[in-house]
Amino acid sequence: MKDGNSFIRDLGESRIAVNDFAARCRERGVMVWLPPERTRPDESVRSQYADDGDLMVQGRVEHKVRTNLPFTCRADYPYATVIVDEVYKEDEKSGDPPLMYVIEDKTRNHAAIVYGWTRKHWQKETKHDPIQNRRCVFYTVDKRHVRFCTVEEVF
Repeated sequence: MKDGNSFIRDLGESRIAVNDFAARCRERGVMVWLPPERTRPDESVRSQYADDGDLMVQGRVEHKVRTNLPFTCRADYPYATVIVDEVYKEDEKSGDPPLMYVIEDKTRNHAAIVYGWTRKHWQKETKHDPIQNRRCVFYTVDKRHVRFCTVEEVF
């Protein structure tokens, strides 16, 4: 166990690093909350001062259900790319980058997760949307950059 002075020194350095990281996240549009800092008065009560995490992140999650598309994993996803959303819809929200898109299959048991940090891999594709009966410009991403999982494993 660290002595009290070493612990306080290391805790101070950790807090500076966490605050710096939170500032960089905020610069990228990520909403970050830092819980109140509490410092133990001495080692005898250290377990009462353990934290539940360094920071909390809040982010926009978009949800879609592909009612005409069954899939369970990357291997049986029938296309090379996953449609993220229509370009105009996502671009209107560009000041609030998505944490992720959760795209459920038709059974609503499996999901394709497109994380916002994959945006550098998104491409624009014009496709006919049979539901809207019109051509739409979509963001799509190669399924190699998509996480496939059960709905229970999304979070």
